Amino acid sequence: MELKQYIRTVRKHWRIVLGCVLLALIAGVVIVSLSPQVYEAEADLVLLKSGALLNFEPNYKTISDLNSNTDVNARRRALITIGKSPALAAAVIAKLNDKLGSGEQVPTKLLQAIDVSIDGDAVKIKARTSSAEKSMLLANQWAEELRRRVNDIYAETPIPLADIQSQADSAKRDYDDKENALIALLGSSKADQLRTQIALRQQKLLDLSLVENKLDRALTDAASLRAHTS
Repeated sequence: MELKQYIRTVRKHWRIVLGCVLLALIAGVVIVSLSPQVYEAEADLVLLKSGALLNFEPNYKTISDLNSNTDVNARRRALITIGKSPALAAAVIAKLNDKLGSGEQVPTKLLQAIDVSIDGDAVKIKARTSSAEKSMLLANQWAEELRRRVNDIYAETPIPLADIQSQADSAKRDYDDKENALIALLGSSKADQLRTQIALRQQKLLDLSLVENKLDRALTDAASLRAHTS
């Protein structure tokens, strides 16, 4: 069938074609209006390990080891497992309580609305619900609960800043005492005696070197004299 025949057919049955288009449009509008709206919110959580640095002397620094024996891939898998655990979902439900719908207060069903992924050092948490406000609230509460659980599992026993400062001050005093003792030792009479002995030995070595040079010249002159007399 040629193009002209198609055009004639459409012109002849244009009411039917227009009706089909309108029916498809109306069906699409109805489906969209009846479908529940889904809103997505994202919360990012960056997990970093803290460390300490002590610097009593500019040339020497003491730095705590932040990442020794750390399997990054294993840590990421563990974070995702914790983030998608029913126990974490139950804790979030207990916090939000009546802010969630009845169907969302079951951990296994609530987990279907959550996506946890790792991007570098960041944990990305996406929540999908029927309202933007609820999605944002759920994502933030999920991130907060994940942060708390990760700290409980991986964080070392926290030391108050006052205790850290006290330990640093004590170490600084000990460092200063030992430095002063070393300076006193170097300035003591024993140190002077050692320096005197070293100077005397150096002088003896210099004298021996001069005698050796004189002997070499004497042997050279004797060999030259023998060669002229023979």
